[in-house]
This record gives sequence, structure tokens and C-alpha cells, in this order.
Amino acid sequence: MDNDIPAKLDERPEAVERRMVEMARLVHAGFSPLQAAKKLGYKKDKLDRSTTKMQESPAYKKEMTRLRMSSAAKTRMTREKVQDIVLEAIQMGRLIGDPMSMIRGAQELNKMCGYYAAEKKEITLNDSQRRLVDKFDNMTDEELLAAVGDDSNVIEGEFEHMPNPSAPPELQELPPVSPDAEELMDDIVEGEIPRPDHALG
Repeated sequence: MDNDIPAKLDERPEAVERRMVEMARLVHAGFSPLQAAKKLGYKKDKLDRSTTKMQESPAYKKEMTRLRMSSAAKTRMTREKVQDIVLEAIQMGRLIGDPMSMIRGAQELNKMCGYYAAEKKEITLNDSQRRLVDKFDNMTDEELLAAVGDDSNVIEGEFEHMPNPSAPPELQELPPVSPDAEELMDDIVEGEIPRPDHALG
């Protein structure tokens, strides 16, 4: 198995650089760094140190960058390429007599081209529903709590504020909690104030 491994590796700079390039090609092709180093003739007892050293070499890094860029360029998809693939799938569906695959392909093309209009939902309330909404809008917090009833469906939990990175800096942090609000939260946690079900929303 190890018959093709040379007894001693050529240590001339150009030979070392060729090995670094070959190592990058092997790793890019799917070999692990250890497998690639072994394939290139490095001894088993020095594989770990050798692979780390090779992966840090400029020749290895340069070749890996070139290989990755080449792969990316070959597989780069454009909108037109995807549309061509979908059109080809529609044509195959037509040839084998599968109308459902043709319809699915047409749906994908419609989405890509933006032919589906945005859905607009309109909610209309009748008079009794409108009166009920107005009634709830005019109730105090105490009346709402009484209307909601007991807190048997309360879910215990904690929360942590996660700032939105795209928000302006002034909105990144929550303002400090006032002592009154903190006391109110403690009372809710300790069960002294019932939690309304609608607060879980």
C-alpha cells in the first residue's frame, strides 16, 4: 500500500511548493488534510505537524483560493439559468404526459417573474362586532382582567432582549426599567397580580 511513497521527500523550494499546490488540490477534491499528506509521501509520525504547516503555507492558501473561486464561477446560478431549468422541467413534464409537473413549473416561473399579485385581506366587521370592539377599547385594565378570568393557562418563561442589528443605535438597547415597573413584574412573577391570558397573544 505504501510502496509508492518515496523514502525521502525532495526539500527543494520548488518541490515543496509543488507539494503544497498538490495538497490543496487533493483537499479540494475531498481528501482530508491527513489523507492528502499521506498520499504526498509524508511519514505517519509527522502527519499532524506536516498538515498544519502545509495548510499555513502561502502556496497552499493561494491554490485553495484559486480552486474555490473557480468552483464558484462554474456553479454560479443566474435567474436566467434557473428559469431555463424550470422551462426544461416543464418540457419534460409535457413529453411524459405529467400535467402536474407542468403546473408546478409554471407556478415557479410565475413567482420568479412576480406575476402573482400581493394578497390583500380586508376584514369587515358587522355592527355587533364593532360594538364589541368599542366596548373592549373603552374598558379599564381591571375590567379587562375581570373579563379574561383566571390565569390557569399561564405559561412560565423568561425573556431576553435581543437587539436588532439593523436598528438605529438609539434603539439597540432597551431603556432601563423603572422601579415601579420592576416591582410590578416581581408581583406578577410571584403571583400577587393575575396574568391576563390575552397578554400572551
